Amino acid sequence: PAIMLAVPGARHIAGRFPIRFLPGGLAQDLLLLLVALLFSGNIITVPAKASFGFKTAVDQLAQMPQFQNSVVLVSSGDRIGEGIFIAEVAMRDRSGGQVVLRADKVLADSNWLGTDTRPLYSGPSQIMPCLEAVPVDFIVLDNLQGDAHFEHHRQLLELVTKHPEWWRLLGVANASTVTGRQLSSVYIYGAVNPGARSQPGQSPSGILTSLGRRPLEWPISVRLVCPAQTP
Repeated sequence: PAIMLAVPGARHIAGRFPIRFLPGGLAQDLLLLLVALLFSGNIITVPAKASFGFKTAVDQLAQMPQFQNSVVLVSSGDRIGEGIFIAEVAMRDRSGGQVVLRADKVLADSNWLGTDTRPLYSGPSQIMPCLEAVPVDFIVLDNLQGDAHFEHHRQLLELVTKHPEWWRLLGVANASTVTGRQLSSVYIYGAVNPGARSQPGQSPSGILTSLGRRPLEWPISVRLVCPAQTP
């Protein structure tokens, strides 16, 4: 906006305070050049987009043939990591072949503000049969403990680290330095025994969604078929 107002402002100043030894047009040009020099050091810099390691994780997944038409469960220790991962997948694959489930939606419940988050399952042994029923092919999660302690995120970390018979580590993406945010690593785990996949374009049988209901309910909900088993 400041740049847009600079042209009429320069004209007004050049007309109001004429410089006797310079023509009006040249005076206006010099004023615009001065304005450009003043602003160049402040507004030209574009901040780099922070992905906190999730972009690198998507890059690694994209190199795996089994990522095509897969189901990925993503979890983060704070409130922004899952959204970053989904955005990166959407930008890379516009065909919509992958299904991405947010752990804070299918493994936890919260209010409209996203606060007061409570786990839907009591522990890893209750979560695993639900993931097999979908079936989930990949789990992508960071090791960050954000401002809010998400119990469902801790449960997933325990699931993948203590049960190598179910999940194997496929890759690690390290986050670059980000001011004001704790650094973390993003881990990619693959199912040791992946289940049968749904046909491309079909919703996995192990999830329930309100998208097919008429009239459409808001907000759109996604749940696992397994009933909740709260602690």
